[in-house]
Amino acid sequence: MDADDQGLGTADRDASSASVALDQQRLRAAILQAIRDAQRGLARRDDAARWLVLSAIAGAPAVLVGPPGTGKTALVRSLAAALGAPIRERLLDPFGAQRGDFEAADPAAIVVIDDVFEARGETVAAVRAALDDGAAWVVGTALSLELAEHALLDRFIVRVQLAPLDDRDFSAMLANELPPPSPVSLELALRAAVREQSARCVASKPVRDAVAALRRSLLNRGVARSDRWWAASLGLLRVASVCDGHDEVALEQLAMFSGLFATEGAEIVAVVRAWRDEHVRAAIERSAARVGEALSALSNAIDEDNRRRSAKCDATGAPLFRSASGEVTTAATRWVEGSNRHGERLYKHPHRAVAADRRESFTARELYEQFFVGRVSELKIYTEDERNLAMTEVPNEPITEQQPLDREHLEARIGWLATIALDLRDARELCRRVTDESRASLWLDAAITAADRAVARVALEQLDRLVAEVSKLRGRIAALPVSES
Repeated sequence: MDADDQGLGTADRDASSASVALDQQRLRAAILQAIRDAQRGLARRDDAARWLVLSAIAGAPAVLVGPPGTGKTALVRSLAAALGAPIRERLLDPFGAQRGDFEAADPAAIVVIDDVFEARGETVAAVRAALDDGAAWVVGTALSLELAEHALLDRFIVRVQLAPLDDRDFSAMLANELPPPSPVSLELALRAAVREQSARCVASKPVRDAVAALRRSLLNRGVARSDRWWAASLGLLRVASVCDGHDEVALEQLAMFSGLFATEGAEIVAVVRAWRDEHVRAAIERSAARVGEALSALSNAIDEDNRRRSAKCDATGAPLFRSASGEVTTAATRWVEGSNRHGERLYKHPHRAVAADRRESFTARELYEQFFVGRVSELKIYTEDERNLAMTEVPNEPITEQQPLDREHLEARIGWLATIALDLRDARELCRRVTDESRASLWLDAAITAADRAVARVALEQLDRLVAEVSKLRGRIAALPVSES
């Protein structure tokens, strides 16, 4: 990936990495504390709190969707306390609101608009203007998205669905004692520094191509979001990456799109997860498979190198054999029996023989050559018995001479193995990176990270076996006969 593609020079990247690394530990601790504080008095709201905290850091408009009493307002108020941010709750005039009614004089304030999608007429335009202005972080609440005006809904980048608690979680909520609020650590200045850093965070071409592929796939299913929304969502991933200590959006972070489309229903979420799997987990599996296929191809090539042997023959061209006693004989008075790789029995006569299953004729010499190129897997020599030409096995060994390889050929094999070794290293690095990034990320869903680690673990086990194969092939290459000329 070149500097132009990244949109960032080397010096800028180094400075960017240093600034993030300087406060990374503090930033991570502050985010984790804010996520915990946002859930004070609530149960099973980890995902909602995580999305709300990320939205607050990025300044991305968010809407909390769910029936009354599911903790929408409580989440915002608890998070406001954790951020040290004042709340400005704006009353919704469905028809006659003005732009200023939804703005906050204090840029640190959180503007909360209840039942935001009840807006109609001029009020819709006023809310849109407040969202586009971006002077303060805006959070809306809604009972559902069914009646939402499309242009207004599209401006809410983060959409969090809150469902009523089940019996177990409800009991946990009743038993939950409110912990004392923590000192404010995720203050506005720290959030502003993250946003500034995210402007220099790289979204590489593979990441951009993957997002474009998701957009096409969803459009084909009737799920359309504006270009503005897609650009803002990628900006959200940049912020998430900076919070995780990176200056580039990794493919692993694409799992976050399943959360951004959670309000579209289970079917669409499944589509998004399958798309993400194709770009991350399938990439792991393909990388391991490619290494295995390359090693198999090289092993076959070395087998072919070793088959570069020819039979020693007499003056008539008949192959020579050495008996157990050391006597050298020809096949002139022998029968030859062979079997091919498919298990077909081949009965041969020195001068003419027919493969019973394939109706092919061979001479003993031809059959012998077939043996050395691997098309015949077993070769036996027989003498004629005077009664009915029955076959009796004679322990004879073929006499061969091995044709050496030239240096250029050997170097090509060595280069091939070196390339495979590099691919193997890259495949292992991909597995480790996915495992480490999934485990360390503040934002990825626990189920997704567990699945990522499982896929990476299986691939690593396969790659470990291939490491041993590389060692064997290195030895086999070293043993190949080489011409000194």
